[in-house]
Amino acid sequence: MEKTQRTRRVNALQHTPFGDRAAAVRRQDLWVLLAAAALFGLPSGVHGSAQPPAKQSRSSAAATSAGRRPSAVSAVDQTTQPGKQQPSKQGSAKQPPAKQQSHKQPPAGDQHPLEVPLQMALEAQAAFSEVHDYSATFVKRERIDGELTERHYLHMKCRQKPFSVYMRWIEPGNGREVLYVAGRHEGKLIAHETGLKDAIAGTLELEPTSERAMRHSRHAITEAGIGNLIAQMVSSFDRERRYAETEVKLFRNAKVEGRPCVCIQVLHPVPRREFEYHVSRLYIDDELKLPIRFEGYDWPARRGAQPELIEEYTYTKLRLNVGLSDLDFDVRNPQYSFYR
Repeated sequence: MEKTQRTRRVNALQHTPFGDRAAAVRRQDLWVLLAAAALFGLPSGVHGSAQPPAKQSRSSAAATSAGRRPSAVSAVDQTTQPGKQQPSKQGSAKQPPAKQQSHKQPPAGDQHPLEVPLQMALEAQAAFSEVHDYSATFVKRERIDGELTERHYLHMKCRQKPFSVYMRWIEPGNGREVLYVAGRHEGKLIAHETGLKDAIAGTLELEPTSERAMRHSRHAITEAGIGNLIAQMVSSFDRERRYAETEVKLFRNAKVEGRPCVCIQVLHPVPRREFEYHVSRLYIDDELKLPIRFEGYDWPARRGAQPELIEEYTYTKLRLNVGLSDLDFDVRNPQYSFYR
């Protein structure tokens, strides 16, 4: 029957006014195709929109196929300091969880979350290369022998070449002084102790890493200052980006003593030997491009507890390149009490 119908169409087309027989057959077939398209819709692969379909990035596709969200730094605008970090669920009832060695590597092809913090730390390092000396009020709070100290307020002077540090305690320990100059005093620091809490009052020469010298601090005086903080962050970010299990957030418009900053928060959910902190926060001053505050937290001691503060350092009233002289780092300075 199909052959008979086609024969009738061909015979009819022999008398069509549109032209010869072959052309008419082609037009007839075209009409049939157009009618079929109208009836059944466009074939697969043809888009009605003039815009091309959105292209999925390689990293997003890889993350989706792995059943996780793409790893990226989250930029969050915040007008105040970031709130408390949600506690990790790791840990025993009494002691912090033991740190295990991490064997997890970041996915190939993905940008590690620490790439942006590392770049920001390197930019801070470049900015600090223009700083020859500075003075500041230094505020520190540390956990020493398991006990969190009260905040210590110090007047601080630093010089880069030769590396020199002078600190005088404002409170507590009013009047205590420490001075260190690289290459002088046989590599020892000079400390002037005051108050009844010190078994020996007066001026002492101490090895920077000796027990007595570090009785009030987690770090030796040779590690003090903004330059050492930057170097520590560059080293930490560079080392930790070799591993996964890292979450990073940027809190923009955070403030330290009224100064706008970017807060870089790094979180490691699982305790690992490669990670020094559960949570760390580095505050980089928007104007100075230098870090002026750091916080480091340990993993919670028990399930449901808050992370424990390990150390906290803040630089306020920071003045750069003030022209400090040798007298500022001399025990014979008449304003100091080393040998009075």
